[in-house]
Formats: sequence, structure tokens, C-alpha cells
Amino acid sequence: MKKPAAMKGAAAVAVGVTVAVPAAKELMSFVSPSLGPPSHSSSLRPTQQALRGALSLGAPAVEQQASALGGSIGAATVGVAALGGLLAAARQDQRQQKRRGSATASVTACSATATLEKGDAVVTKADAAKKLEEYVFSKGGNKVLRKILIANNGMAATKAILSMRQWAYLELGLDNVFEFVAMATREDLEANAEFIRLADTFIEVPAGKNVNNYANVDLICEIAKSQGVDAVWPGWGHASENPKLPTKLKSMGITFIGPTAPVMSVLGDKVAANILAQTAGVPSIPWSGDGLVAELNEEGTIPMDVFNKGLITNVAEASQCADRIGFPIMIK
Repeated sequence: MKKPAAMKGAAAVAVGVTVAVPAAKELMSFVSPSLGPPSHSSSLRPTQQALRGALSLGAPAVEQQASALGGSIGAATVGVAALGGLLAAARQDQRQQKRRGSATASVTACSATATLEKGDAVVTKADAAKKLEEYVFSKGGNKVLRKILIANNGMAATKAILSMRQWAYLELGLDNVFEFVAMATREDLEANAEFIRLADTFIEVPAGKNVNNYANVDLICEIAKSQGVDAVWPGWGHASENPKLPTKLKSMGITFIGPTAPVMSVLGDKVAANILAQTAGVPSIPWSGDGLVAELNEEGTIPMDVFNKGLITNVAEASQCADRIGFPIMIK
């Protein structure tokens, strides 16, 4: 690299660092002699020192630090400074965003990643939606599920978003096929939870017990309707085992990603599941509903009169059942 070009490169690096002081401090470890080949280690060290100088001296000394950088500045260093500027700008935008609505910073980060991987091939949302629609219909499907509400948090939500995006990329060659709407409590937001940053949009929900948020069927359905989603993914725990959720979503014309309400009612409840197993002739251990069998009713569930016979409702019944079964016993 000629000296004038090298000085321009140095100036670009210095400017990037000035704009991105918070992010650049975190990125200093990447501008390390240990990262490059042995032949480049000595040339990276002055760059790192200059960057540290720019951080410590502030904006007035940037130009002087830039001129001090020699021809050893490579494309990798420029890339680090540019990335630092991008991260700083994204963080500034995120701080200015209200804690409700579109997670602009997350979308920006995803778009930048996609651009780096795909080069100049920019795929619009309309193109992605059309490709997904063609795929669904080619497989015999009749409804496209593109906008999805993730009615869960933590690891469940994170795995769901990553898995679906990975499937879309491997199957369709695109990573922007799905649009994810997340539910986030104040605790999730303050923890900067990963699933919020992965989602395209998030809606803040009441904090506290899960009956206030992720287990609240009415709230989930209200958000699903207001956001115009095609489907709801409940994850595990919370409302994922409540048959009222798929039932209500079905009445709203929204797909529930999971088992139907009758299946959930029978297999999601331990008493009902044991009665169903006994009806099918599956050997069961002794319990309060020994010998109970039933035919499913029109809703596909165990009739309540049979179901109630398998329950223990008071201490006297529990004592009699324990004497019949014999100790040790498990109470659930």
C-alpha cells in the first residue's frame, strides 16, 4: 500500500474508533497480535497501540493518531473499526427506542449479517414471502405461516427462532423468510435476553408470575390478534399444555403450532393420560384411578364423570388409597 493510501486508511480507522468508543473498547481484543499469522503480528501491534491512544486521548488527537499509523494497517483493521462504528450506532438507536414495538437494532444487526454473507444479492421480504408460499403449496399445504408469535421466553424462545431460521436457510436459502414477534417482560428486557434481540418485533407484557404473561391465554390471543400473526408457538411449560389456547386460537383463525386441544387435554393431564393408557390395555402402576377406562367424548376428551373418579379430593380418600396401594407412595 502506498503511503497516501495508507494514511487514508489510517484516518478511516481513527474516525471509526472515535464514533465507536464504547464498542471499540470491547473490540480491542480482536485487534491482537495472536489473531494474525506470525508474519503479520509485528505490523498489528502499532495499530493496536494507536487505537488505544485514540481511545485515551479523545477526538482532538484522532487526526494525529491517524497520521502516526503506517502502511501496516490492513483491511482487517479497517473492518474492525467499521464494525465498531456500526455496533455503537446500533446501541445508540436501541437506547433511544421505547421498550415496546419493533426491535430496530436487532433487525439492523440481522440485515448486516445477511448482507455480509450474501454479498450484493439482497432479498426483499416480498421475495422471501413469495418463495415460502411457493414451497408450501408445492408440498400440498394450504396456509403459509410466515409471521409467528413466540409465546415463551428464555431458552425455549431462543431455540425456536434459531431453529426455524436455520431450517429456512437450509431449505430455501434465505434467513429472512419468517418474521418473529416476541413477548418480553421487564425482567427479560433488563437482562437483554437473547431471544428479544433475535426477534424482529417484541411486545412488552406484565412482569411477575407466568399467569400474568406467558401462561395467560387471553393475553397471548390478544397480542396474536393485534400483531396480525399467522401462528403462535407456545414452547414448553407456561400455556403450552393448556387446551384453551389452541381452542381459542382456532376460533380466531390463527394456527397453533402444537397438538390439537383434544390431544393436549388427554395426554397433557396425568389423570386423563393414565385412564387413556388403561383403556388401551397398557399396564399401569397402582394409583388412585386403578381400573378406570373410558371412551372419548365428542370433544375428544375423557368424560368428566370418569375423570373425577381418578382424583383424590380430601385427606380421608388419600389415606384409604395409600393403605390400598401400600407404602412408599408418591403424591402428585
